[in-house]
Amino acid sequence: MKNKIISIALIVAACFADMIFLTPVSASFPGQEKIVNPSLLDRSAKGSVSVIVTLKGYKEFKDFNFQGSRTQFKAVQTKVANLQEKVISEMGTRMTKPKIRLKNLPIFSTSVFKDGLKSLAAMDDVVFIEEDRIQELHTAQGIPLMNPGDFRSSYGGAGVAIAIVDSGVNYKHPALGGGGFPNAKVIGGYDFGDNDSDPMDSVGHGTACSALAAGTDTGTGAYIGGVAPEAKIYALKIMQEGVGIPTSAILSAWDWCISHQYDDPEHPIMIVSASLGTPMYHWSDYCDSDAPGPALVVGNLKANGIALFVSSGNEGQPNGISFSACLLNTIAVGAVYDNDIGSQDYGTLCQDSATKADQVICYSNSANILDLLAPSACAYSAGYPGTGYEECFNGTSAACPYAAGAAAVIQSYAKKKTGKFLSVDKLRRLMKDKGDPIRDRKSGITTPRVNISKSIEALGAGEGAREDSGGSSVPLDELRNILKDAIRQ
Repeated sequence: MKNKIISIALIVAACFADMIFLTPVSASFPGQEKIVNPSLLDRSAKGSVSVIVTLKGYKEFKDFNFQGSRTQFKAVQTKVANLQEKVISEMGTRMTKPKIRLKNLPIFSTSVFKDGLKSLAAMDDVVFIEEDRIQELHTAQGIPLMNPGDFRSSYGGAGVAIAIVDSGVNYKHPALGGGGFPNAKVIGGYDFGDNDSDPMDSVGHGTACSALAAGTDTGTGAYIGGVAPEAKIYALKIMQEGVGIPTSAILSAWDWCISHQYDDPEHPIMIVSASLGTPMYHWSDYCDSDAPGPALVVGNLKANGIALFVSSGNEGQPNGISFSACLLNTIAVGAVYDNDIGSQDYGTLCQDSATKADQVICYSNSANILDLLAPSACAYSAGYPGTGYEECFNGTSAACPYAAGAAAVIQSYAKKKTGKFLSVDKLRRLMKDKGDPIRDRKSGITTPRVNISKSIEALGAGEGAREDSGGSSVPLDELRNILKDAIRQ
């Protein structure tokens, strides 16, 4: 088990052949310029391709702050559904039945052959067509390295919920409620992989991540509970065992967080942790132009005050992190050792001949757009199935929920002391500015490692006094005009 880096989904390398750069192409048929990934055309001539389609009207719902209003949700979601249905009806049998339809943005996923792809591109209501990329799942305890001080025990994420977008959660584990679903710890969720209401873990990855972020201390082995043991968890399963994870399923889970943010008003979803991404291809700059649909969904999370933490990936890149960590409005997280655990050999990937606390792990992807570092390697966490434990959970998969749990503790403090949560921008800035600077030897890049006490002490000293709302809201009368005009754009 030692030194194991979790890697679950099957990887289809051919799907990523055109992901790094957009190659300009001359329009040989109407709307060809709308196809974000040019190789889709060639591949669609040989078989069906999975795509994400963004429709006109998206600008009206971009960065939309619902403020938990049921009225606004109903109005926007009705208009979004109408926009989607118009295109779906017009396409008919030229595409498969949509796999995913987002609720809060006019985006859906489907499969098409070449003729269907051309038909979609030619439609006036279609703005972007991009590949539905396949992604894969990417802590001694590392909590002391992040300097929680008394804040973990005093606040501990109380009044905050963390959504774990992963392989599901073993909610029967004593660290994660120990009962049915929902329970006192795992208070909600959904299975987007099997399209049902039971998000029970299928492989254990999401269970380990959940326990690191917000698990309850069971007094077992080296496990001392999650970083934010008072926080609640939403389990959002986005995979089927042995099947790749489509980006559209992940987008549906993120979109779900907006619709269900205030299902429990005492524990709103303020944090999302996603330990997953694309292998093989990496970005040294923000990748929003290569993934306009996902960028829109992440923007909506931010507008509603929900911070999305994403792991940077485990390929040891010195200047590039994986998708979706490369999106501008995510908080990308890499990994450091929490202690000296001796030499570590990760096979053909990389080796660390010596280790120490705050040494960046050789496999952790690095880039100037990386936001944070967090522990650790060989973490002791909850396991699956049953009530057992994973004794050596590794990878940036572990670092991501550690950082997410730290954010929950900070938000818990902010809400109790100031009466409101921090905006995503303020939270990110605070965690970066007050983190401990760590230099990655393989890249020469210095990135802040999470420091909970420094962040909260800075907030308590007034550095968070001038706080923005975390996203613009739209009055209801203006919303009505938006909804009337959106279809005509």
